[in-house]
Amino acid sequence: MQNAKASQIILDESGAEKLLGAGDMLVKLSGSQPQHIFAPYLSKGDIKRLLELK
Repeated sequence: MQNAKASQIILDESGAEKLLGAGDMLVKLSGSQPQHIFAPYLSKGDIKRLLELK
């Protein structure tokens, strides 16, 4: 998120504006607090190279 206001609109609370990007995220399930998680980030180029390894 660009700022706390955008985070407030989407998550109903601030915090997402502090994320680093590239797989850094907040996940908020219904009725719970947001969980800060990291996921692998694959660019389009990474995916293309992986598919070519078949």
